[in-house]
Amino acid sequence: MTPSELSFYKTLHEAVNGCVIIPQAHLSMFLDHEIKGQSWKAAFARINGKSVDFLICTNDMKPLIAIELDDSTHNQPDRKTRDDFVNSIMANTNMPLLRFKAGEWNSEIIKHRITQALSQN
Repeated sequence: MTPSELSFYKTLHEAVNGCVIIPQAHLSMFLDHEIKGQSWKAAFARINGKSVDFLICTNDMKPLIAIELDDSTHNQPDRKTRDDFVNSIMANTNMPLLRFKAGEWNSEIIKHRITQALSQN
């Protein structure tokens, strides 16, 4: 983890009150059977190799929220295409995805957005 990701993780840990945090969670870990209208094989092929920076789960490992930290690399065309794909998959599966832009978050913003997302879940 980069120093920025570690700082984010520490604040995230405070905000989730006992939930499990999985760093670099591959989409196939938690979405392979959730993609509507596709067979498992087709769904896996689409999401294989893609991940989110953090996945928040209940203690029994039910996924609650996916989180992406968007640094400057997310402005590159190939990353925008990848981000659009991940956004559509998450929307299609009704999995909340929170994006935090580098330099635009602090501990209060993290805690507020996480608390808000958890209360809607």
